[in-house]
Formats: sequence, C-alpha cells, structure tokens
Amino acid sequence: MKMNRWIEEIIEAGEGYLIEFKESLDKSFIEEVCAFANSSGGKVILGVSDRGVIKGINTDNNFRSRIQDSLRQLQPYLDVGIEVKDNLIVVGVPDGNDKPYACSRGFFIRNGANSQKLTRNEIIEFFQKEGRIRFDELKNDKAVFETDFDEKAFENFLNLTGNITATDIYQPFLDKLMENAVKEGFDDRITTVCASMDDLPFEAGEFDIIWSEGSIFVIGFEKGLSYWKQFLKDEGYIALTESTWFTDEPSSEVLQFWQDCYPDIKSIPDTEKVIMAAGYDLIDRFKLPASTWYDFYSHLEKRVDDVSDNYKGNTDAETILSFNRKEIKIFREHPDEYGYTFFILQKKTNK
Repeated sequence: MKMNRWIEEIIEAGEGYLIEFKESLDKSFIEEVCAFANSSGGKVILGVSDRGVIKGINTDNNFRSRIQDSLRQLQPYLDVGIEVKDNLIVVGVPDGNDKPYACSRGFFIRNGANSQKLTRNEIIEFFQKEGRIRFDELKNDKAVFETDFDEKAFENFLNLTGNITATDIYQPFLDKLMENAVKEGFDDRITTVCASMDDLPFEAGEFDIIWSEGSIFVIGFEKGLSYWKQFLKDEGYIALTESTWFTDEPSSEVLQFWQDCYPDIKSIPDTEKVIMAAGYDLIDRFKLPASTWYDFYSHLEKRVDDVSDNYKGNTDAETILSFNRKEIKIFREHPDEYGYTFFILQKKTNK
C-alpha cells in the first residue's frame, strides 16, 4: 500500500484500540507503548494531532535515539519497531509475549481508544490473567476442607465441560479421535459427525461454542462466519484462527505466495471489519507466536523427507510435497510478515 493512502486510511479511521496519534514525543508516549504491549499491540504515529491533522515531526537520527531512550523504560524488554514515513514516525508495538509490561509511570492497558493506568487490584488481576499468579494455586489459609468443601458444587463444576460434537470430512480422523477419547475416559461426552464444514447437518441454535483452528479458510473466512452463525445460540461464541498480515508492506515473494494459495488473506484490522460485518462482536484476539509454526514445520519437514522417495514419478504428490517445502522456506525467511491470529467472537442478538 502506498504511504499516502495508508496514512489517509489511518487518519480517516481515527484513533482506536490499535492506533494512537501523538503530535510530539511527550511523557505519555511510553504509557501508550506500555498499554499496547499489554493489550493486542498497536501503532503510535508521531507527528499527527489528536484530531488527525498531519503536523509532521523531526525524523533525524538524534530524534530517533530519543525514542529509543524512552522505550528503554519498558520492562521487560520488548522489540518495538520504528519506521519513518515521510515526515511521520510510526512506532509499531507488538502484542507482548511476556506480559505484564511496566514503564516508569506504572502499568497501563488499552481501553478502547484510550490508555488506562491499572490500580493495585487491577494489577493483581492482570498478573492472574497472564498466568503470573494462578488463582487455583493460591493457598487459602482460612479454608477448612471438612466444612467448606461442597461436593455438589464440585460435581456441577466437572459437568460444565458439556458435550462436544466433532466434525471432519475424513472418517479415519474421527475414528482416531474416539480411540484417544476412550483412552482418556471421556468418550461419553463426544459425538462425531462426518460432514463438510460448508454442509453441516445441525439444527439452528444448537451450539454454545464453535471452535475451529486452521480450517475456516477452506470455505472462506466471510462465508464460514455467515454460514456457521445459524448454528449458534443467541450470544454464542466462535473461537477460531485466521491467516493475517503482520505487516503493511509484505515482501514480493511472500505476497506472491499468498496470492497463489490464499488471496483472501487480510490485515488484522480488515479481518476485524469482516467479523463485525458478519454480525459478531469481537471479544478478544491475539497473534499465535512464531514458535508454534516452527514446531509444526519441523514435523512437516521431517514427514516430507520421509515420504518423498515413495512418491517419485507421481506428479500430483510431487507437486504437493514441493509446495510444502516452499511454504516452509518462505516462513523461515519471513516469520514476522504473516501468521495466524486467534479471534474470539460473540454472536450479536440483533442480527
């Protein structure tokens, strides 16, 4: 995307959960960076007023060094990008993997289009949410097992997992699932249905939650959201992953690869627009770390090497194996340009 058009779109949209304008490098700059790191990431655009007027800002090396000095206040360390766009500076803050982050002025999170300083109790809750303090591991010295333990309530808690309907178009996969479920002792809660995700034999409003990782692209993100919505109860949820751009300017090799295999890939903000247009509220989202891809590709690469000799001369198989190798190579060379984003959505009742 051309720079001018990119800036125009940002300004037209205004400040929001993922965007903050700042006319100058003031003391609140590090608060915004801290808030984005503790939330879902975002961009601080220096040289634009709160009203979206481009004022411009110094972009020389000395000024960028001042930005780096300010970023050193953030603890723990986070790799924050600094990019010059004509007379503006775009500070790209990733969704932090080592939350919570703090700066010299405290802990901050993003609340809509604003950054909010956390209170003492909110900091404790945030630590618990991020797994730094696990509620179920905290000792309650005042509890007396004989009088406080409620066997009925505990039984109800165990039953909250409900029942699961698992679908796949390939029956052997479903058979393997049930084989594993029997070993773990919860096969009585799982029902399998061999069906295509775009032709499901379910009743309207049948499910509380639909969970789909790495699969909705098969029928298309927008089509899948629209079609699956009928099977959710009012205010039901969908949890899924979708391939998204992590950069505004992907390299030519990466762009061509995705145009060939999945041209519908979008940026995270554009994907969120599709979600809301389809009749959902966005509850939360986060980028899957690159480590998950490296783990997956290490197994895939070994499998490709193991079976390659078995399919020599099979044109279709060799084409698939060649694509797998290309996919692995491109990701290893450009791991920061794209990946999966996990979205949690809730069906709107007024749609």
